[in-house]
Amino acid sequence: MNFSTQDYNSGFNIISSDQIREINNAINKCNIKCKKGNIPVIREKLHNDLMSVGWSPEVQIDPNSRISITSFKDNIGLCIQTGNMGRMYADLLKLQTIFQKKIVNGAIYILPLKNTAKEMGDNIVHYERLLRELQIFENVITIPLVIYGFHE
Repeated sequence: MNFSTQDYNSGFNIISSDQIREINNAINKCNIKCKKGNIPVIREKLHNDLMSVGWSPEVQIDPNSRISITSFKDNIGLCIQTGNMGRMYADLLKLQTIFQKKIVNGAIYILPLKNTAKEMGDNIVHYERLLRELQIFENVITIPLVIYGFHE
């Protein structure tokens, strides 16, 4: 797969070059076709490749809840989102919460580009919408992010 990236709130200054390289490698190595039915396979492949280089399994953001993010490493959160558009807002709230609690210093968010999301299903979260929505919520979502939009 290929990808586009976007910096939000100086995410590239917070996230280490090693972590960026790990994400780049995982996306580049993912050779699963972006089509309907492959959503969970793509997500699992990316997460497994990242866990092999030290990223955690799924992480609960609070001990009193089952609310979780995809992964965590060295004070950086990670969300891989390939689901319904509404999940994007939940992820942003989770990431902002753990940023405000000083659990993370920043985060990485991985999701498909718009055209790729259309190939994968209906109402699938996509990169372009996340970037547009972050402009609207810039005073609410203050966590530094590096955002990846993947495509074939």
